[in-house]
Amino acid sequence: MNGVASPAVAGTYCVLERQWQRGDRVTIDLDMRLRAWTGERECAGKVSLYHGPLLLAYDHAPAATHQRPGQWQNFGKLFASRTTGTAFEYDFEGEGIKWFGRRFDDAGRARVLIDGREVALVDQYGPVREAPFTWEYQGLAPGQHTLRIEVTGARSPASRDTWSNVVGFGPPGAQQPASEASLHALDMKNLKATLVDVEHKEVEHKSDDALIRMDITDATGHVVHLRDFGTAGHGGVPYSSWLPALNARPTPFTRENPLRSVVVDG
Repeated sequence: MNGVASPAVAGTYCVLERQWQRGDRVTIDLDMRLRAWTGERECAGKVSLYHGPLLLAYDHAPAATHQRPGQWQNFGKLFASRTTGTAFEYDFEGEGIKWFGRRFDDAGRARVLIDGREVALVDQYGPVREAPFTWEYQGLAPGQHTLRIEVTGARSPASRDTWSNVVGFGPPGAQQPASEASLHALDMKNLKATLVDVEHKEVEHKSDDALIRMDITDATGHVVHLRDFGTAGHGGVPYSSWLPALNARPTPFTRENPLRSVVVDG
């Protein structure tokens, strides 16, 4: 405070009580080292990375096949809508398609059409929120097809609302959406973080408003391009803050480390 250090303890609030005057200056020296929070349960095998207090995210590249979310809302990796008649369309090639999503206690029923023909009425309701959901269809003729998922406004009696959602798509039998399968798992044995100059360096989405961009190099030399979570998803691009990882160990919660994170690049 005005050049005088104030005591601060990790995991607690730092309180400044004084008679404030014009010209007072508060300087906060944050630990901006790269930190990792290792996921557990449904996020096992994944990590969230932080640049100081800023959560980092990965923008997925637009798929080779085209998706048209229309008026569906973008919640990171998940698109969703509860407005009757709104539709999510996806162009694909092949003899079948698999739809990945999540079950929710407020999910409803969606009408599924392929090439304009209704093939199913699909219910995404589930009593446990965010439980994995999949639906697939096979037996199509080879070639290009269009999948349309349309909100009907109908729901099961147990559901609280009529939401439908999409995480991604893949071929029949796929274990994860194509976008997730393309994301390389970071080897956490050794990470190096490099800040990208968003003002001067040419970047893929140079017209967006990224606060920071950071290149993460893992132990195998693979590089993943991340950005601040607050501006992720520019232009409706799906994004992830939980990233697949190898050799990541959970850190127990403590009063001194409430985020359960560990420094991975000193």
